[in-house]
Amino acid sequence: MTDQKIVHVAINPPESIDTNVVKAAATILNREIYEVRLLLSGRIPKLVAHFDNSEAASIIAASLSSLGLLSFTVEDAELHVPVTSGIEFIAHSLQLENGQVKFLARNGTEKIITANKLFLILYGKMSMPITTMDKNVKMKINVPATLIAGGIPILRKSEENVEKLSYQTEYFVRLYGPVLSEPLIGVFESGFDYSFLEMKISPSSSENLKQLVLELKMEFPNAIIDSRLIEGAPVLQGGEMEDACKLIFLCERAKSKH
Repeated sequence: MTDQKIVHVAINPPESIDTNVVKAAATILNREIYEVRLLLSGRIPKLVAHFDNSEAASIIAASLSSLGLLSFTVEDAELHVPVTSGIEFIAHSLQLENGQVKFLARNGTEKIITANKLFLILYGKMSMPITTMDKNVKMKINVPATLIAGGIPILRKSEENVEKLSYQTEYFVRLYGPVLSEPLIGVFESGFDYSFLEMKISPSSSENLKQLVLELKMEFPNAIIDSRLIEGAPVLQGGEMEDACKLIFLCERAKSKH
């Protein structure tokens, strides 16, 4: 019996785009060449096909892999797990302890990660939307005062509260185990205590986060570091960021199985 779940096929963009590969992939996917060229560009894995059963998705993924493209399948249920509070442990500080790292949250809870429990260190940057209230000052004609003045325009100030949307770039780190596509630990640049760096600490929080990644790599030498989300424009916090992080994890997991 054929399952009815939605299964996606994803491709990890290659470092260079070969014209013959693009043409062959377009034939496999039954898509226009220009569409496939766009799908193979960039730095974040992209969904390229969608099926209602695993078998069909696996056949297409295998065909794309035969072209030298890193292709993998992912069930929609795994890709679109609702993001709720508590899924991600947000660390505020850490302690290095003989081959393991203890992460501590602001509320006093802690999580210990040992060397064999960490698969991926995802290092990136995001764009955080920030809404602030601003005062918009306008000069308007004061009609009663103008009439009293014999028609000479009398102006008065008028203030309006206006919402102002801006964006702030924030660097982050997510740590993943080898199985679940939800992060074990989350670290945000501006919300972390870097005192454990001691003499290596910098006045710049972004530099300190970069050093944190290096320290984690030393503690977990077998873990993969993926920093593709540092390149180019930051991903937008929210759905765009969650999808990008999940697809990168799934991509690295697929690589490890080859």
